[in-house]
Amino acid sequence: MKLKNRVHPGEILKDEFVISLALDVTTLAQELSIPLAELWEVLDGQRALTADLCRALGGRFRTTPEFWKNLQAAYDAPVLAKKSDDLVFAIDLEAQLETITSAYASGDTHEIDQALQHVSSIRRMKKQGILDLLDDVDDRAEPD
Repeated sequence: MKLKNRVHPGEILKDEFVISLALDVTTLAQELSIPLAELWEVLDGQRALTADLCRALGGRFRTTPEFWKNLQAAYDAPVLAKKSDDLVFAIDLEAQLETITSAYASGDTHEIDQALQHVSSIRRMKKQGILDLLDDVDDRAEPD
């Protein structure tokens, strides 16, 4: 699962629209009816695109809102998949044991440390109910 090479939709907005079209960011924020600070957070990859912003961007740049939603979804997909994997891993004790056993078999102390940290962090999140909250969010997001 690749998390490093993902491109935030704000980077595409900045490079392909704002810079390419030589747009003033303050004016663009006004046209999109969003605070300037919020637009800068999007452009810097610190804020996700909302449905309202996708509609506004679609109207402003004569694209569809789905274009922007799809960019955000593509950016979010690996993270959501990892959360789902963590939920499964949290209840699969055999997988946890296999992870640790495999690390010990390698003899690599760095790999052993990583395996132990991963298993303990997942178990801690499960114990604190954090993974259950994520599961609840996933359940609400999926249509019946």
